[in-house]
Amino acid sequence: LRAARTEFMCLGGCDGEEVAGEGEAVTGRLNLGASLVVAEPTTGRFHQIRKHLGGLSHPILGDAKHGDSRVNRWWREERGLRSLALHCASLEIELEEGGEVLQVRCPVREDIADLCGRMPWADAARAALPGLLDAPDPWAADDLAALERMKREAEERAAGERASFAR
Repeated sequence: LRAARTEFMCLGGCDGEEVAGEGEAVTGRLNLGASLVVAEPTTGRFHQIRKHLGGLSHPILGDAKHGDSRVNRWWREERGLRSLALHCASLEIELEEGGEVLQVRCPVREDIADLCGRMPWADAARAALPGLLDAPDPWAADDLAALERMKREAEERAAGERASFAR
């Protein structure tokens, strides 16, 4: 078995009554509580974040495998959550040559951003991670310039390899 380590930071949470709202009927013993958690896998394997949160009895909303189908149905029907409420906000890949780091950012899916924006902890989440719920522009000029530079360098390396192979 391979080791898997994930660091978690909870930015805010609320219980089921805060989620359901006043006057809304919640049947049965559904745990509708929700938290915004930042997860940073430091080592890992496939589905690691889902497995770790499920193992802590805090599955990701919309997770059919590790979650509760009744809770997922409630979030889908009552709050418009379309699918798994898991989002990769950024990814950093260390490039082998030159020690450069490629950083990719992705805007939050609209249904997740809308849902988070209506939660009692939305202001705390915005303060902790500015821009996260504001759908940042993934095509900012500095990011495009970095991508173009990496593409150009890769093309130059490939041309150099072809030239040395042809000799």
